[in-house]
Amino acid sequence: MEKGVLVARKKASPSTGVVASTAARGEPVLARGLEGIVELRPGKISIARFPSVRSAGPKLNVESGRKLLRRIRPDAVAALDLPARAFAANLRLDRLIEFAVVPSCIEAAQRGLNVLLLCPGDRVAEVVAAIETMNERTEDKIPYETLNLG
Repeated sequence: MEKGVLVARKKASPSTGVVASTAARGEPVLARGLEGIVELRPGKISIARFPSVRSAGPKLNVESGRKLLRRIRPDAVAALDLPARAFAANLRLDRLIEFAVVPSCIEAAQRGLNVLLLCPGDRVAEVVAAIETMNERTEDKIPYETLNLG
C-alpha cells in the first residue's frame, strides 16, 4: 500500500498476486489471486481547529495555514464546514474532502494517508469521538492530534 493505493511490485512481499496484463511503471493494472497480508500502517489525522464563525474569532492567517501545510505535509486535506472550505480556497487547495468528511478522513487514515482536517473549534470533540470509536473497534489505532489554527 502506498498513499492509500495497493501497488504491484516484482520483488518479494508478504502478499502476492498475479497481474492480469502487462503495464508500464505507474499504470493501473488488474490483479487476481491475491494472497497474504498487505502491510498497512494507519496515517495520522491532524485536526486544525479554528474559531467558529459564531465566536467571531480572529480572521485566519493564510501564512500560518501555509506553514502548517509545510510542516504536516498531508496526503489529503478535508474541510468540515463552509468557513473551512473558504480558508482552503485561500490556501489555493483545490482537491478537498468536503462530503462525509469525518468518515472519509477516517477511511483515508485507515488506508495509510496523513490527513489535515480543517475544523471549527466547536466540532473538534465530535471528530475526536468518531476517531476514538473507530480505534476501539480496530487493532491498528489511528493516531491523531489537534492543532490551533486561529
